[in-house]
Amino acid sequence: MKKILSMLIVCVAVCGLTACSKGPDQSTAATSVQKAQKFYMDLKLTEEQRQKTREIRESQRAQMENIRKTMEEKRKELQLVQDNVKIDAKTRKAKYDQYRNDMEDLRQQMENLRKEYDSKFEAILDGKQRRAYRDYRKDQEKEIEEMKKEAMAQRAPKKEGFFDKLFNK
Repeated sequence: MKKILSMLIVCVAVCGLTACSKGPDQSTAATSVQKAQKFYMDLKLTEEQRQKTREIRESQRAQMENIRKTMEEKRKELQLVQDNVKIDAKTRKAKYDQYRNDMEDLRQQMENLRKEYDSKFEAILDGKQRRAYRDYRKDQEKEIEEMKKEAMAQRAPKKEGFFDKLFNK
């Protein structure tokens, strides 16, 4: 039972339920996890399906972790550029633009991995399970969009940042 529960929790994370970690409060995230756990229990996966899900999840988790590490390294590099007063404005702007492009590429890689996971997961489901999973994902995506909207509404107005001041004169 513990293995199944842990598998479900990881599946939820992989499927993107916790993608809005800055937006919703902890109770909302906990409720989402509970909904996902209940849904995956209701799918009634066979032992073979559970095993395949574990394999897919482990492979995807390792790839996601590599991307996250790369993103963290990019953030540290940008911070070094921002902290270095000896770098001229043109070089800073070029580094910043490169950082934004790199981060967008990495985000796209993560999105592609999520889609790949979904398609592989759907492939192990039977017809009824697949339909239920697709309906669940649609509802899940709507909830995530609502949480994002709420989080954006709660944010303070955007302040002019370092690069805005530097380059938008």
